[in-house]
Amino acid sequence: MNIAIERKDLLKQFDCLICNQLESSILFSRDFKEISAEELSHTLIDELQQSEFNSLIVTLGEAGSL
Repeated sequence: MNIAIERKDLLKQFDCLICNQLESSILFSRDFKEISAEELSHTLIDELQQSEFNSLIVTLGEAGSL
């Protein structure tokens, strides 16, 4: 993740990024632990549009596992 944070310009070249909820928090410099899955989806759409990444898949763990 350190390289990904330092070189976000490289990530923008991919068609799709796949990460988990913790990695998305690091990528967007936000804490998503206390956000519901529905709220997270809306928040990530906004983050995705601002970041200029092409698309993003965030995998979620089971409820209460994070």
